[in-house]
Amino acid sequence: MSGPRSTVAWQRARAEVIASESVCWICGASDFVRTSRHRRSASVDHVIALAVGGSLLERSNLRLAHLGCNSARGTGRGKPLAPRSERW
Repeated sequence: MSGPRSTVAWQRARAEVIASESVCWICGASDFVRTSRHRRSASVDHVIALAVGGSLLERSNLRLAHLGCNSARGTGRGKPLAPRSERW
């Protein structure tokens, strides 16, 4: 795999988000599973999608999300599917 998400910098940024947040910013749930590629596994969502000019590594553009929520949101241009949890 190659591309911007295969860099060490991206892996570090991703690990930081996953370690520091515990609630999906899209649905507000905290029921993450450790199985990779599961719809409830942890992923990092770009608040402003890369496709519309968002920063790949800027911490303020990165939020924890379930893989399924992140995928369903697509290039949502900064808006979550549901109200965000007040806990983040």
